[in-house]
Amino acid sequence: MEKERQIKRRRKEKKKKGAVRAAGNRLREKRGSSAVMLTCLFLSMVLAAGTVGEAASRRAAVSVAECILETAGRSVLAGYDRTLKERYGLFGYEYDEKQLQDILRTSSEKSLSSFPLTECHIEEITTEKSAYCLGDTQTLEKQIGEIMKYRILADTVTGVLGQFRSAGDAMESMSEREEQKQRLEEAKEELRRQQSSEEKNSSEENNPSETEEEENEANDSLAEADRVHDMLSGLKESADESAQSGSEETEEDAVLRNRSVSQALPSVLAGCEENGAFSGLISAAEKFPGLTDTDNITSEIYTDSYITSFFTAAVDEKAEESFFHNEIEYILYGSFSDEENGKRASGSIYAIRTALNMAYIYSNPTMIRQTLTMAESLTPGPFAPLTQLLIIAAWSALESGNDLKNLKENHRIPLFKTESTWKVDLESVVSGEWKNGMIENDSASGLSYRSYLMILLLTEDNETKLLRIMDLIQINLKGSDREDFVFSNMFCGFSVTAELKKKSLYAGIGSGRMSVSMSHSY
Repeated sequence: MEKERQIKRRRKEKKKKGAVRAAGNRLREKRGSSAVMLTCLFLSMVLAAGTVGEAASRRAAVSVAECILETAGRSVLAGYDRTLKERYGLFGYEYDEKQLQDILRTSSEKSLSSFPLTECHIEEITTEKSAYCLGDTQTLEKQIGEIMKYRILADTVTGVLGQFRSAGDAMESMSEREEQKQRLEEAKEELRRQQSSEEKNSSEENNPSETEEEENEANDSLAEADRVHDMLSGLKESADESAQSGSEETEEDAVLRNRSVSQALPSVLAGCEENGAFSGLISAAEKFPGLTDTDNITSEIYTDSYITSFFTAAVDEKAEESFFHNEIEYILYGSFSDEENGKRASGSIYAIRTALNMAYIYSNPTMIRQTLTMAESLTPGPFAPLTQLLIIAAWSALESGNDLKNLKENHRIPLFKTESTWKVDLESVVSGEWKNGMIENDSASGLSYRSYLMILLLTEDNETKLLRIMDLIQINLKGSDREDFVFSNMFCGFSVTAELKKKSLYAGIGSGRMSVSMSHSY
């Protein structure tokens, strides 16, 4: 009995130990699962933090790289041509693509690797500068606009444009007068034919002596009219020749004869041809309807103001480092002869003054009566109107010749004359006293020689003006200490793309690659 109890007790103890052992095993299994879970959770947090940190580091690296490349780009732009800036106010550098990339790489490589958290290196760098070439007329026009933006007064612009419109009306009036002159010449020839026919028809009926007397009187009348008309036409032609002769200065004519220089000029390469003395005046009517656009007007005014600010004219002293004296005149006409450009400018101004002076005579009743009285005294009868027209043409031409002489002396001539500013009297036209030199005329409210050139510049095509600006700069710099200077090699900006390799903050993640792009310009 006792033995059975012992056996049962041992079995109970054995079961109890088994239960305890099983509970311990279950507890150990639960502890292992928690450790694995906690480990996984920790690793996930570390990975997330690393990803966020790496992303932030790369983003910071891009910002740092942009700042460093911006500074490197400024160092490139700081290498602008000093002579070009000092003489003509233009910014431009002359680096080729390889030099440009070397400067950018050298200026930025050390800085990019000096920040531990954003350390990166340039794998490849590419640049593009063709869109910023100063030899492109639009690029040059934009930079000139920036230079001249604050130098132009709106009232001056409005005044010049308004005066030129009035000049156009005066030229139209002159054209109508020329047509009238042609009709009168035709009437004169018709009258001669009628008289000749009447003389033949009446020769058999009339007394021979009376017919001969009438024929002699008619011939004398025609001869006297022809003599007077020839005299008046000669006066006008003499005034025209005097104006076309240009300045009386004895300075030697500068002619660009070096074909290697002339054939490499931007205007020649672009196919621009020389302009005649009246080509701009003829094309003005076609150009001005396009100037209703405010942007076009502004661009024209900026370009013309730049020309008159940085280049010389016939009335200025010649710059020591300039090849041409008449630089503004070259921009207008494009001849490689300095003297020829001056003559064409004088001819154009003379034409403007003649048209306006003739318009003033026709608007002045006193002057019209004077010319008619003189015409009737010289050629009474049907030839008086034609004689009056020739007197008016000669009078206005002689006044214009005197105006041109005054302009060459830096005097100011009003665009529209008044009784006080009209200097050549009618008697001196016939007597020839107008040949005795210049009658001084200087009006405080008038326009100078340069102002008339400004009017002529408004009639010129803007692209042609920009190309000839390039011509003058290239000629002048080649003639100084820059024999290899070519305007089309000058640039005012560039775009850059840098491929960067960034070292990772965490081992095993690997390196990251980034791309940074930007543009630089003056």
